[in-house]
Amino acid sequence: MLGSAVLIGVVWAASQILPKRHDPWYYFFILCSWTCMVDLALLLETIGLADDRFELWLKIAEPYLDTTWGASVNLIDATVHYVLYMVMIKRQLEGKSYDKLGLFWAGSILNSMSVLLGSAYLGHADGTHEIKAGISLNIPYLILPTLFFLQQLFVVPEATEAAPRQTPITARLLPSAFLFIGGLVNLTAAPLLALNLECSNVFTKAQYYAGFAFTILLINLQLEGSAQRGKKMAYFTFGQAGHALLSTFLHCGVL
Repeated sequence: MLGSAVLIGVVWAASQILPKRHDPWYYFFILCSWTCMVDLALLLETIGLADDRFELWLKIAEPYLDTTWGASVNLIDATVHYVLYMVMIKRQLEGKSYDKLGLFWAGSILNSMSVLLGSAYLGHADGTHEIKAGISLNIPYLILPTLFFLQQLFVVPEATEAAPRQTPITARLLPSAFLFIGGLVNLTAAPLLALNLECSNVFTKAQYYAGFAFTILLINLQLEGSAQRGKKMAYFTFGQAGHALLSTFLHCGVL
C-alpha cells in the first residue's frame, strides 16, 4: 500500500509544483508511459528474451505476470496503451481534447486491472498462486482510471459546440448499440473464444466475471443518463470490450 500511496502522491505533487499549464492527468499519463516500458521489460522476461534480469521480481512480487495472460496484458500495455498515452500527452500540449481517447483508455486499463485483481483472488482461493504484496502497486491503476471515467461522466460539462443534428432516437440508439455489442463481447465472444481455444483458468474466469459486472454497470448508467453520457460510455465500452477480446485471444491463442 505504501508504494500505491507514493505513486498517487507523486502525481499530485507534480500537478501542484510544476507550472499550471496542464491538468493532473497530464502528469499521470507521463508516469504511465514510463510504466509501459517496465511492462515491456517484464514481457521480454516472460517470453525468455531478457536473460532472467527480472526473474526475481516476477517471483517475489508479481508471479501472475509470469504467465501467458501476464505476457498478453504487458504486450497490450507496452503497445496500445503506450500509443494512447503519447497521443493524449500530445493533444494536451496542443490544447486539444483527449476525452474520447481517455475514455477508451480507461475502459481498456480497467478491464486489465479488474481481471488482474480478480484472478489474484481466485488463484489464491484455489491454491494456484498466492497473493504477494507487489499487487498493491496496481491499485492506483484501478483507482485513477475509475476517477477519470467518473469525472468524464459526471463532472466534465457536456459538449455545447455545433454538431451534426441527430434525432433523439438516433442519439439514443447509437450508444445503446455500442453497449449491446460490448455486452455480447463480454458475455459471449470472449468466453466462446476461450472455450474454442480450450483455455480455462483463473484468468478466463476472472475475465467473465469482470465482463459481466461491466455490462450490468454500463446498462444501469445508460438507462439513467443522457444521450451525451451514453456516447461517453460507448467509448469506454469499446476500450473495455476490446481489451477483453484481445487479451483473451493473445493469452489463449498466441502467447
